[in-house]
Amino acid sequence: MLSSIKKERRKLLFIHKQERIEPIEERVDIILSPAYYWFKEESLPAKSVAQAKKLAPSVFDGAIPDGTYSYAAIKKEGTFWLFAYNDALIAARLDALGIAAAKIGDIYCAQTEFIDIERPVAIDEKSVLIKTDDKISIAPAAYAADAIPMERFLQEHTPSKHALHVNLFQNSLIEEKYLYRLIALLVAVIVVYFANYMLLKRSYKAQLVEKMRIAQEYDLPQTSFELKALQRSLTSKHKRELRFRRDFKKLLTIALRPKEHIREIAIEQKRASVAITLQNVKRAEAIKDEIAKRFTIKSAKVKNGIFYVGVAR
Repeated sequence: MLSSIKKERRKLLFIHKQERIEPIEERVDIILSPAYYWFKEESLPAKSVAQAKKLAPSVFDGAIPDGTYSYAAIKKEGTFWLFAYNDALIAARLDALGIAAAKIGDIYCAQTEFIDIERPVAIDEKSVLIKTDDKISIAPAAYAADAIPMERFLQEHTPSKHALHVNLFQNSLIEEKYLYRLIALLVAVIVVYFANYMLLKRSYKAQLVEKMRIAQEYDLPQTSFELKALQRSLTSKHKRELRFRRDFKKLLTIALRPKEHIREIAIEQKRASVAITLQNVKRAEAIKDEIAKRFTIKSAKVKNGIFYVGVAR
């Protein structure tokens, strides 16, 4: 996959088959010689780079040695540039040259970075890079007397937006200083975890002691069976009290006339009764009808101007 994100300008290195390079003190960008990748330009039944990349393995099948490869694609007018490269081979080569993975920024192909050259570019005394039919390849230096020095090209060149995604850590160890940092971080995490564990353990113990103290002080149930029984009992009591309030409200809201009032209300488990002072004994029937809308009437009588009604709850 190719990246289009560019950061600060870094020193460029061209990697071919040199035996050694100067020590690297800061991060660098790498341009790979055609010796480290395979290139094809193809017309494909694809509309996007992502689709072309999926087709790349079949394009290179049988044309490159067996191995595990990564693939990249660049869309051109009517065609796609396809790249196949071996991450392990590239990582091993850079490691052999003493270039730590942490010192490497972006990695490019010679095909994308030298495509605009008008003259050959010298790799060393024996080899040059040349462009033939928009393909960058290696040729003997004897055929290019007017080649541009590689150092000059690298100093003047601005890298393209087509960086390769190369896994540099699969065949190399983590740098020693980073390993020490990871170990220090791991130790710190362990210390924090252990401290939190001890605090939580101490807090849990304190809560357990407090729970036992409260249970003993208030004689609370200890087993889950006892707790569930208590919960059922309290739930039943709560429902009874809600029903009591509902029935009490129904009796209190009976429509009465002036000079009529409720003298007494009694509510039991299954029955309720109300005594109402009447304005006129003839009002008893109307009040009875009103109560009948809300309860089942069990008894009703008038005595000394007071209407006594018993209902079922």
